[in-house]
Amino acid sequence: LDPEAVIYEDSGWRVKDIVAHLATWDAETLRSFHALRRGSTYSIPDYVDADDYNAFVAHVRMDEPMERILADWEWTRQRMK
Repeated sequence: LDPEAVIYEDSGWRVKDIVAHLATWDAETLRSFHALRRGSTYSIPDYVDADDYNAFVAHVRMDEPMERILADWEWTRQRMK
């Protein structure tokens, strides 16, 4: 798929935005796993709600190249296994 192809017209999210969304939430899950292993808890700093966080991350990662997003996601998935 073309990383720049718009998937959701109403938000303008592209293929790479969706992949970045998944990669970001997997990274947050990994942080939670690490906290659990230490016997502590984890929460996303300054978290208000999912919509707010998703919009923030989409904005932050919008200019990242697809290759970096995929590499981040793969690294996180390997650590989660």
